[in-house]
Amino acid sequence: MAGSEEKDLKRKLTDEDETDGFGTGTTETTATDTGDSKKAKVDAESEEDSEEVDSDEVDDSDGSSEDEVDLGEDLVDDSDDEPMEDLVVDFEGVPPVEEDLGAIEGLIGQLYRGLPVNVNQLARLIVSDDILTTLLKNQDIEEPSTYGVASVINLSKPTTTISSEFANEFRTWVKQGYLSHNKCSGESSLPEILRKFEIGGNNPSEVKFGLIVAEKVVNIPTQAMWTLLNAVKDDILDEGIQFTHFFILTKYYRAENQEVPYEEYYETLSGMSSFFVDYALPKDTDTIPHNGQVGIPFRRLFVVPSTTFYQTVAAMSG
Repeated sequence: MAGSEEKDLKRKLTDEDETDGFGTGTTETTATDTGDSKKAKVDAESEEDSEEVDSDEVDDSDGSSEDEVDLGEDLVDDSDDEPMEDLVVDFEGVPPVEEDLGAIEGLIGQLYRGLPVNVNQLARLIVSDDILTTLLKNQDIEEPSTYGVASVINLSKPTTTISSEFANEFRTWVKQGYLSHNKCSGESSLPEILRKFEIGGNNPSEVKFGLIVAEKVVNIPTQAMWTLLNAVKDDILDEGIQFTHFFILTKYYRAENQEVPYEEYYETLSGMSSFFVDYALPKDTDTIPHNGQVGIPFRRLFVVPSTTFYQTVAAMSG
């Protein structure tokens, strides 16, 4: 983990009700960077009629609850007479270890589901490059859980056989996806930036691409992801790695002639991108209920200049 100076971040967030029930309520997130660790404290307030929780999750025998809970579960007050107390969850940002492989694969599997990307291979790359990866974990020593991951994979300068294989497969996938995406317009050639990416290590212009991998449990506040991405940004700069562009894969769905992002921070990523490529998913991948209709999911790959990424992440996390 990067960073040697202490800096405190406290931001009040108000998450609006999302159409598909992806999380409601008011959350307060505090993240502290203390050298090799970031800790975030999340107070989640839920309306008693908006969300659900197993009664075992909350102990209100004394009229209050302060437990570490899984924010991947929905939360409600299990009493009709008393309002639900604040639930406090302590997180910290940590580098991955081998034992985190399964959790990381599960998280990024949500993002790459239905795509021709080797998720196990990608998860192994993330674990092996712990200097450029931050996990969001709770502080339960007995039952630690991973709630988010942010990492970067160097696609232009792979250093191992597995990273070279992944970079080559990703390069082919991006090219095929772009040409397929633009087939209807009659376009049969790649834009200049993708041509430079396609030629890989023989790139004479020194354009350097990284793949930002970012995913979280859906009910984790958006601010936590900006904190993770800022940690990765700091790690990249501290290591002196010179990227010129990043690929960032995101989740969207179409419903009622709209393109709806799964996560709030995707809208900011969209504003950062120079262009994007959409990828259709198999029909049986998953569907999203939307106002009584069916939302059709797809994936959107953004191409973002590194300077824009660094500036925006720093601003959003601070």
